[in-house]
Amino acid sequence: MKNIFFTIALLILAAPALADSVRCRGQIIEPGVSKYEVLKYCGTPDHVAPIGSTTVKSNNVKVETRTDEWFYEKLDYGKDYVIIINGTQVSSVKQLD
Repeated sequence: MKNIFFTIALLILAAPALADSVRCRGQIIEPGVSKYEVLKYCGTPDHVAPIGSTTVKSNNVKVETRTDEWFYEKLDYGKDYVIIINGTQVSSVKQLD
């Protein structure tokens, strides 16, 4: 019985990150993770493309939130990824084919 649990644990640890996440230096980058953590664990993106911005007005104060696509080559198992950063947080992670 212990062998079964040990085998399952090894498979989970060896499996690639989920489709909506990527592993950088052992850390899982997924929606909700901060922009700072992406830079800390994945490094500077290979390419950044601004894709839009949103302006929110609250109590007569306008706050603009920028949305960027961060492209990384050869992350998690040598695959390419795009991480969408909305403001200061990851909103999505996609593996490129």
